[in-house]
Amino acid sequence: MVGMTVKVYKNATHHNGHASAPKLLRREKLEQRGTDTVFENAVLRVTALGDPDAPGVFVCFTGTLLAMGGIDAEEFVGSTRLPGFSALFVSDLARSWYNAFAPETFTEAIADRIAGKRVITLGNSMGGYGAIWASKYLPVETVIAFAPQFSMHPEVMPGEKRWRNFRRKIGQWRHRSMEDHFREDVRYYTINGDAPEDREHWTQFPSGANMEHLLVADTGHYPAARFKQAGILSEVIAQCTEGNSPLDVIREGGFEVSRIGDGNA
Repeated sequence: MVGMTVKVYKNATHHNGHASAPKLLRREKLEQRGTDTVFENAVLRVTALGDPDAPGVFVCFTGTLLAMGGIDAEEFVGSTRLPGFSALFVSDLARSWYNAFAPETFTEAIADRIAGKRVITLGNSMGGYGAIWASKYLPVETVIAFAPQFSMHPEVMPGEKRWRNFRRKIGQWRHRSMEDHFREDVRYYTINGDAPEDREHWTQFPSGANMEHLLVADTGHYPAARFKQAGILSEVIAQCTEGNSPLDVIREGGFEVSRIGDGNA
């Protein structure tokens, strides 16, 4: 594992939001509306939205509330306003951090939906973990992960207490961490808030020329929701999708942002 340093880029303008959970989080939906079911069993659900013949697809991983960090899942993807993309929504119904089913169950379920397309994975928190996890198994071009975990295994992350009720129900650990899930041929953007509990995770992310790990002050565990409130979420996602650093967009949105490690070296 490569050690990390932090370079801080401060913006003189006042940044938005506070570290506490956004009110919007309380209105997260447990079901996606207006979507077609692609696959569903007791532990995994995949739904689809948009033109299945579009040349690109966002594979979006929902969090423990089956939404995306204070933002309804379809709204999260719809906020990109990017032409040429459809979306798949992947929900781990067991809240197992993608341990409850074999990766082959997932890849086979969506194989026809992603064949020959630009594949961008996207997610927040457990969904951000999923976006990274999937890059080991899918032909992913870019991963965009907001506030992702590095591991939920109690031996790897003994200090992680937030989701104990979910973690203790994981009967089989198919993967202990994301250590071997980062690939050299995939672009990775992790956008982390400053929740103290998240530090144990983002300090473990590997560094590489294909990776950019950002730390955004005063956003707690909810940087994506803060970006939406500030009106920059769509542009942040768009920049990452096209392989550009979102750092300037975040800074211009009024946030203090740090680059973690040497991902841009």
